[in-house]
Amino acid sequence: MTISEAFEKLDALRVANALNIEYRLVCNWRDNQSIPVFWRTRFVDVMNKNNVDISLRDLAGWIK
Repeated sequence: MTISEAFEKLDALRVANALNIEYRLVCNWRDNQSIPVFWRTRFVDVMNKNNVDISLRDLAGWIK
């Protein structure tokens, strides 16, 4: 699953609220298709808790 597919299933506002960070920052992740390394595990955890099946391997970028 790609970052854009994950954001289609769970919107950026819900992710920002779950991570307790600014909505603008999460929108940048969504728009740039890139999540900073520091936030990747937290992002995956939030997505998985909301029934979005994404893994750290998906965020690595080299898996197609």
